[in-house]
Amino acid sequence: AFGKTAVTTPVFTGSVPSTLADIRMPRPETWEKPREARMVPRERAAHAFEETVRQQIDPALAEWTGAGIFRVQVYPLEPKTLHRIVIAYDTDLHPRADDLLYRLDLPPGVKDVHVDLEGHGGTIAVAPKAPAVDGIHRWHNPQQRVIVAGFRHPDHLMLQGTDPGTGPYFAGHARPRIPELPAAPRDRAVFLVDTSLSSNPERMNTWLALMREVLTRNRPQLKQFAVLFFDVNVSWWRDGFTTNTPAHVDALMRDANALALEGATDLGRALRAGASKTGAYDVFLLSDGAATWGEADLHVLSHTLGGDHTLFAYRTAVAGTQVAALNQLARTTGGAVFNVPSPQATAKAALAHRSQPWRIIEASVEGGSDVLLAGRPTTLYPGQMLRVAGRGHPKANARLTLELEQNERRITVRTVLGKPLRSPLAARAYGQIA
Repeated sequence: AFGKTAVTTPVFTGSVPSTLADIRMPRPETWEKPREARMVPRERAAHAFEETVRQQIDPALAEWTGAGIFRVQVYPLEPKTLHRIVIAYDTDLHPRADDLLYRLDLPPGVKDVHVDLEGHGGTIAVAPKAPAVDGIHRWHNPQQRVIVAGFRHPDHLMLQGTDPGTGPYFAGHARPRIPELPAAPRDRAVFLVDTSLSSNPERMNTWLALMREVLTRNRPQLKQFAVLFFDVNVSWWRDGFTTNTPAHVDALMRDANALALEGATDLGRALRAGASKTGAYDVFLLSDGAATWGEADLHVLSHTLGGDHTLFAYRTAVAGTQVAALNQLARTTGGAVFNVPSPQATAKAALAHRSQPWRIIEASVEGGSDVLLAGRPTTLYPGQMLRVAGRGHPKANARLTLELEQNERRITVRTVLGKPLRSPLAARAYGQIA
């Protein structure tokens, strides 16, 4: 799916642009000397911006400042002159039950907004409703500032494409069906709750609902808990561990709902504080995983908790989650990352950590090579979604084969990846995972 927005006038129409040439080709007469942006380290970009301003050439600078948050500077903006700024990006669809969702948040405070949305690969339902004309759903100044497109029960799809320099690639998703065996979670837990600016109200509401569900649904096993709120600073809700009673959980929710979301995210400081209590306990990280302050090296962060704590994290449907960071933290502690596609899914997600994982011995795909699993997971939990990519052009309905082991028992699980869909995103997906 590809969402397209344009302020004042529509920019994208027709088929989905996937390369710079695709974007520029229809507009040679209206675009005079377009300037293409390049991605470079932040220090180099800032230096280039200042040097360009001194030369009286129009520069633009886009900086990543947090999960799903970018700051853009454009200089100068001449009065009574039309300026076109085109931003193209890739984003994953979010699973919800058997559907896949694409969400587009419209900019606030913009009076004239046009949205064209085109989808491929399945039956689409959109909200707010808009009939499709030549396959394109179109809105003009919709009152609802969030556009949602859902692929209903999409067919299994396997992206396939060829890079001129390196050859053929494929990419897809798989949810292997594996035997479910109960685990023995620890009787104490520490919740690390991200209260930085990137934890927008929607994401924060999911965090709080999830924390309540984990404490409530696991009360017979989870006897005590502690909660750390963090942004650039850290603050314990109470000293020591608190008994997991309904009254204590209600008090926690009252205090948490009064918090303000502000500042950057010092994930390293939160992990160090979370590991400071004595004894063994599980750690539940309720954060987008973006370290925008302090230590940002994933290798360092992943060894902060030590060996006495298992970390569980959750991915919401709100864009911007640093999935690679969450997977790294979970993998090095023997934990897992679970999908929470909506607040209604928190009840099921709250019990996910109670199933024993299977250790992944080997992964292969019929007709493919160099098979990669996103996040390099070493374990697999029931219901876990895997993102897989590799080299080659496997045939339609090729299967992902996993060799798994648990308590000296070894099994082979095969999952169909689906029919091929030609897309240049296949090579990008492989590169992103690699």
